[in-house]
Amino acid sequence: MHSVVNALSFLPPAAERRWKRPLLAVLALPITGLGGAVAFGSQSLDGIIAVTVVFFIGLATLAFGMLGLLGSMFGCGACVAKLLGRLTL
Repeated sequence: MHSVVNALSFLPPAAERRWKRPLLAVLALPITGLGGAVAFGSQSLDGIIAVTVVFFIGLATLAFGMLGLLGSMFGCGACVAKLLGRLTL
């Protein structure tokens, strides 16, 4: 298991399922879009401090969403299962 996943997830290992990888991608897509919209739409605000704060919040959200997308595409099955926890359908 990757050390990044161990650092981000304190959950115990969960069962690997085939539906967890697409679910992680579907959950990460709107987070990535929201982060991009906030980060690059922040220029419409007044004041350099407001623009900077909103830009970095959007950038952090964008990075979090991209981490989920990359994990769903390239992560191992155990990593994806650990990120989603004991979610059952």
